[in-house]
Amino acid sequence: MLKSKSLPERIALIELDSSHDECLLTQVHALKRRNCFILLVTNDLVRKRNHHLESLVDEWIHVDDRPENARIGLTGAAIGDALIIRRLMRKLKRKHIDKVIFNTAQGGHVRNACLFSLFRKIEFIGVIHTTRKFQGSFTQRVINLKIKKYCLLADFLKEQVISTSPDSSQVRQAHKFQITSFYPLDFPKSETTVPENDVETHIALMGSVETRRKDLDGFISLVEQCDSNVHFHFLGKADPQHVDVIHLNEKLTEMGRLNQVTFYDSFVDFDTVDLILRKSSAVLPLIHPDTPSAEEYFRHQIPGSMNIALGYRLPLLIHEAYRKIDELNAASIYYGLSTFSNALEELKSTGIEIRNAIKSNKRFASEYQYETYLRLVFE
Repeated sequence: MLKSKSLPERIALIELDSSHDECLLTQVHALKRRNCFILLVTNDLVRKRNHHLESLVDEWIHVDDRPENARIGLTGAAIGDALIIRRLMRKLKRKHIDKVIFNTAQGGHVRNACLFSLFRKIEFIGVIHTTRKFQGSFTQRVINLKIKKYCLLADFLKEQVISTSPDSSQVRQAHKFQITSFYPLDFPKSETTVPENDVETHIALMGSVETRRKDLDGFISLVEQCDSNVHFHFLGKADPQHVDVIHLNEKLTEMGRLNQVTFYDSFVDFDTVDLILRKSSAVLPLIHPDTPSAEEYFRHQIPGSMNIALGYRLPLLIHEAYRKIDELNAASIYYGLSTFSNALEELKSTGIEIRNAIKSNKRFASEYQYETYLRLVFE
């Protein structure tokens, strides 16, 4: 079937697992700027969490798009999952999709999608969430046979891949990839009114509560330096049965500081996240050198709190070891583990100035990010 140039491009935006759905809204907004037809492909969990996307996309289907009573979904079974992916790729062909964008362009499911579509004209594009995938992953090498355009989620990660990755010459020469960076800065907003509060200082922490993602021991030393009017909100699942959560609760209780920290024992809905962020003074990634979280964050990938802070124009409270990331300097207040109280004083005096600096920086504007993203997808 010949496609008329007057018809909108037909794009499939795909999230095969249940992660990184915070990156979807910015991509949908960007594609709609170009009047694209958007087919969103996810599982039921992602759909339930992202009801705000229902009115923005043209069609939304399940990864395993059989009748609901026959639907199994991706379970980890090699043959069964491969068959599901093959059916999905055939369906995209029947729907005359021009381009496929993987919201998480890594892993065995994406590899299978690439293999099943290797000799089809449909173009594949991907968002990469960790630069480790450019450092010798065999699965990623297979994916690279089909995907020639990648988005990374920060400028410093793009520069790291281009200049220092062991595979950078292969990435740029043998495969002739296009690599760009964009910041997903759009997040769903609620209509709840934030109560005025001139007394408490609210600080938000994003993502699940576990040592591999955050320096929870270091957090104890930060809380010890705070006045009683400072309140921390962990806006991610804090499983009450997880040993890290149990240990943290015990420590805070011993200190008499548990009332200064809010936890949620399940997924935190977007309305709640939005409400807390709109009344917060700063976002704290809680990544510190020489801890498990530092093995990945600000090294191979960004913490989710980074783009959320920039999207909400909130200052980032970042350990001084990461001062070298130039693009974050205008948005950040730096601290050492023993000087967090000084950072809070600086936040009080410069918080509004930092928010204005984020607002005036074109790099951190949604429209600028739409243009960057669309250049990669359509050039």
